[in-house]
Amino acid sequence: MKPPDEKGSGIVSAKFRAAMQRAGLDYAGPMLADGRLHRFKPQGDRERNGWYVLHSGQPAAGVFGCWKRGIKETWHERNGALSQGGWDKIRRQWREAEAERGRAENDRHTNARKVAARILRQVKPATAHTYLDRKNARAFGELRQWKDALVVPLRDAAGELHSLQFIAGGAGQNSSATPPTPSSHYGQRGR
Repeated sequence: MKPPDEKGSGIVSAKFRAAMQRAGLDYAGPMLADGRLHRFKPQGDRERNGWYVLHSGQPAAGVFGCWKRGIKETWHERNGALSQGGWDKIRRQWREAEAERGRAENDRHTNARKVAARILRQVKPATAHTYLDRKNARAFGELRQWKDALVVPLRDAAGELHSLQFIAGGAGQNSSATPPTPSSHYGQRGR
């Protein structure tokens, strides 16, 4: 089934996709011109870090971005015949898309904080860890341990938990439960 597109030919979606590619976002999946927020995995990503809102019609307009890359771009179909009313419509659509994107980002961050808090409650306090041994440091504050990973709470200056960092015991890669934010590490509050 073909995604909705008032022009029927997919020209609007193709132009919008080309603008995304010029901004550094490659996405080959379906492009829905329905005025709603859609999340997607940009090429090379493992997560749905990309998002877009596309409005079809006269004039066609949209907004897209990527939370991981810090990209946020607006787009409209340039046909040289936009009246003041057309521009007003585009600006209204962009404001609506930005509000929806903001709500979705806030929901995503709220959920990440809840997951981090739940994990932090369930893991045991760290007493010793190979990473700490390599750094000649001792465990203190809120450091926790889950299996072979050291769990570091990432808090802001006010002490609000935003994420967790998992530090592997071996030479493996570290990972975070949520995107990093300005935070303090190892249980110490901001300076």
